[in-house]
Amino acid sequence: MTWTDDDVRDEMDEQEEDQLWIDSKGKSVESAFCAYFLQKRPLMCLDQKLFDLDGEVNEERLRHEIHQEIRPAARNDTAKKTKRIVDAIKMECYREEWDTQLDRIHLKNGTYYLDERGFVPEKELCLNRFPVEYQPDAPAPETWLGFLNGLLVPEDIPTLQEYLGYLLIPSTKAQKMMILTGRGGEGKSRIGLVIKKLMGDSVHMESIHRLETNRFASANLEHKLVMVDDDLQMTALPDTRNVKSIVTAEDKTCIERKGKQATQGRLYVRLLCFGNGNLIAVNDSSDGFWRRLILISVKDRDPNRVDDPFLIDKMAAELPGIFLWMLEGLKRLLANQYRFTLSERT
Repeated sequence: MTWTDDDVRDEMDEQEEDQLWIDSKGKSVESAFCAYFLQKRPLMCLDQKLFDLDGEVNEERLRHEIHQEIRPAARNDTAKKTKRIVDAIKMECYREEWDTQLDRIHLKNGTYYLDERGFVPEKELCLNRFPVEYQPDAPAPETWLGFLNGLLVPEDIPTLQEYLGYLLIPSTKAQKMMILTGRGGEGKSRIGLVIKKLMGDSVHMESIHRLETNRFASANLEHKLVMVDDDLQMTALPDTRNVKSIVTAEDKTCIERKGKQATQGRLYVRLLCFGNGNLIAVNDSSDGFWRRLILISVKDRDPNRVDDPFLIDKMAAELPGIFLWMLEGLKRLLANQYRFTLSERT
């Protein structure tokens, strides 16, 4: 391996940085390590969760990273020291509030602004970053579009395009949830799998019924952009209060976690459901609930259709183009003041 003078200087600088958090006896100084770590890796702590340039941080992975770095100098009790360092990092980079960013979308290769700035390669701390690149010249996602043409009637495709675009930003201004319903076997839940691949950890898989029957379920939706229920139960909902509060959330709501005191948090998650029937509510026939639903009925399954086991892989290869398609839907929705294009049958 050939080293240049710059390589040698960089290596010496790294060694000097390491020495900043090791005392004269060769032991690690936790407070100094905390400052050193945050300097090389910007973080923020919001609602007891850590976020970096790529969104929410996997805390177990972070603990392992810190443990590996301090182990040569920590000598003993590395697990306890690692925990104390993570706790110190959370206190050091604590944020009480974080303004929702409705004007930008964080992507794998930069930031897309919805105003005249457009795409820039710079990244910043964020709550959600998608594992897809912005490629303005990405080809049209022919497999995805062909799949939708086989699944939906033409007049319902713009509605789906706008709703999936709606998921790209942390806003509940449209105050709508979407259900795609059919008889079964049409492949409608493939949409949820594609969205999961495009939006990554910003998607949470959950049951609508669990939201109404488990008071801790909504805690999993904090800082998520979309909740997907890919197998909507046909049993009636005992209540609709939680679903309605999530769909229309404009202010902080009560969030409960097991073994912890309830807190006030802001949810901007949207609900996307797939089932073989409509959502049923036992005690709520009010317009206030049903007008929040966008219900799309899919076409019956073609009896001559041959299923493609590689369909998801093919659509995953089209993610940059699918993102552009969703972005087009978002821009149309914003231009229409968050009013969806709805067909007579929707």
